This record gives sequence, C-alpha cells and structure tokens, in this order.
Amino acid sequence: PAPPPPPPVTLLAAKQQVPAEDQWAIRYMTCLDEGSSVAALIRAGKAIAVSDGSFGDVHTTSSFILTSRKARPATPVLPLNGRNIIPGAAPEQDSYRAELGGVMGVIVALQILCAVHNIAEGSIQLGLDGEEAMKSVFADKGPKSEDAAYDLIVDIRTKLQGLPITVTGRHIKGHQDDHVDLSKLDRWAR
Repeated sequence: PAPPPPPPVTLLAAKQQVPAEDQWAIRYMTCLDEGSSVAALIRAGKAIAVSDGSFGDVHTTSSFILTSRKARPATPVLPLNGRNIIPGAAPEQDSYRAELGGVMGVIVALQILCAVHNIAEGSIQLGLDGEEAMKSVFADKGPKSEDAAYDLIVDIRTKLQGLPITVTGRHIKGHQDDHVDLSKLDRWAR
C-alpha cells in the first residue's frame, strides 16, 4: 500500500484533505495567520467558537468564528471565520438544522486546526443561540433515529469524540441586540 500523505502544513492543504461528504461544512473558511493564534488559544484553553444558523426561503446557512475568549487579548488574535450552506432535502431544512450546520462547521474547522498545528490537547467553548441544537450535541444520551436532523447530530457527536481537545457548549440568548445597545452586550452576545 502507498504510504499515508504527510500531515498538511496549511489550512488550504488540510481543507483539501477533508472527506468530500464534509466539504460543505467549511465551504468558505478564512484565517490570515493559518490559524496559529487560534491554535495557541486552544492549547491554553482560552479559545471560543460561536456559530449561528439561518433558515431562509432558498438556503439554510450558517456562519462561525473561532477566536479569543477575551475581547482584547494580550497577544493579537486573527480569528478563523467560516460559513456554509447546509445540505438536506427541502422538507428537512429549518432553523434547528441551520444551527447544527454551524456546529458542524466549527467541528470540521477544529479537525483542520488540530491537524495543521499538531494540537494534542486543549479546549474550546462553543456558543450558539439554538438551545435545542446545543442540547442535542452535548446530551449524555444518544439521539433517536426519529429525531430531527439525526444525521447531523450523529456525525457531529462522532467527530467531537475524535477530536484530541475538549469542546464544551454554551447557550447564548439570541437577538439580544434587538433590545440592548451592542456596546453593552458581553463578548458572547456580540
């Protein structure tokens, strides 16, 4: 058999090695420093990720960011940003699936970061405003086959178990900026 390919050294190289069935999750992904500042934060347990999904007439989409827990860290951080379009038949598309699509984007981005930067341990906290999606991803019990978005939940949970880092969840109340000035919101809400 042919020897395995060498570990990727760039985000683009790692992205190209992601299995075809997961490419949608990181369809658009950018980071100006190849993820090195976010990787350092993950190793130190000072990284956060936030994702949000949107259900519209034509597409179910999500976006996500991996960055520093602190708004003004001592060392500048260049965040990793991404967005995607969530696959699935039209009747399956809804805001719940959109939220899960954002989580999947974060998880696949973490797989890439861990591969490129040889991350063997660390942690990140993942926040989203979809409380039901958060519960599904981080529940103690596995999902039932009749649950909505069963395919995504199982895939996300399997990928989480395969990461060399710890990922914890955090619910963020959505649309807080509808009632409070943006400058008065905490880091998670912004």
